[in-house]
Amino acid sequence: LRAAVCPPKGTAALSFDMALAACTQNAARAAFAEHHRGVLVPGMDADITLVDPDPRHAIIEGQPVAVRGTVVGGRFTFGPV
Repeated sequence: LRAAVCPPKGTAALSFDMALAACTQNAARAAFAEHHRGVLVPGMDADITLVDPDPRHAIIEGQPVAVRGTVVGGRFTFGPV
């Protein structure tokens, strides 16, 4: 996300929302999986990564973003139990 939102000078940047959609909704469409992946809504598959601090602000400010947990198939695979 950082490279898309804060690219090298002279190249085009995406908004945070556009970059996030590229990694989620658009990736699901490219894999022909948009009917069950890509968004966090009831009934859809929801593998997620928990990060801190909020990447919307940290990326723009050049702060690191740490992974605090992951959930795959409804179970924590890393982080809090």
